[in-house]
Amino acid sequence: MLCYVFIHLILFSFVALIATDDPIVKINDFEENLQQPKGIKPTIYEANDFELNPELEITEDNNIYSLVVKKWLAFARIQRYFCGETAQYKISLYYLDHFLGEPSINVFVDDVKVGVIEFHKPEDGKIDLNTESYKTLSGINIQKWSKIAFDIKNDVTKERTDKLHIQRVVFTQVGSFQGEKTELNNPEPLRIFETIEEQRTARSMLSRFLEYATKPVFENRMKELESLNTPAEWKERQREIRSRLPEYFGEFPERTPLNAKIIGKIEREKYVIE
Repeated sequence: MLCYVFIHLILFSFVALIATDDPIVKINDFEENLQQPKGIKPTIYEANDFELNPELEITEDNNIYSLVVKKWLAFARIQRYFCGETAQYKISLYYLDHFLGEPSINVFVDDVKVGVIEFHKPEDGKIDLNTESYKTLSGINIQKWSKIAFDIKNDVTKERTDKLHIQRVVFTQVGSFQGEKTELNNPEPLRIFETIEEQRTARSMLSRFLEYATKPVFENRMKELESLNTPAEWKERQREIRSRLPEYFGEFPERTPLNAKIIGKIEREKYVIE
């Protein structure tokens, strides 16, 4: 048993060494779990932190956002400028298995291809709609303000587009930057907030203010509704609310004939569609 573990560790080290030395890293099903150095937080970009191109859309399910290539499109790119520190990184891409084909993603740093992430359709032919998975690229040198791009090659089938749902991309420092550094400046000097945490806080300022400002109003409304016990009290409440509508929206115009015209009719056994 000990001999087996020793051989396994040797093979693991050999594969990791090859992946680090090769400038183009190709990842299939190999996944790593390297630890983040103490005191250094990973740089995490959620789905809605990337630039949204016309080829992409953001889906939401229980407050979990995903980037998805639009229906019938075979290619799309997501990108953003990296605001983490200059270092060597492991890139972990988290996704949901919403596909039956075999899509792939080419990864670029400052327009230089640094790796390929490949996805394989499940052996049983079933889509796993809920389980989050991830794939990684290791030994990727990234400078602060580098442009990170992911070119998604989508599998378009006759039935539908098998969509790869990308949830987030995590950049974990694994070492010092290797190679020659180039002079990179903040590409968006007028942006007040630079870090991703500051940007997320800024995006939520209006919604948080509205929630804070309207909370007493909603709490008072709930108390009023809880005090209604009879149909007569509910009808009086309805009359009161209706009387306030002109105050909120202005006076309503007089009712006029709609002059609706029937241009077609579909008759069914128990109903008619006009």
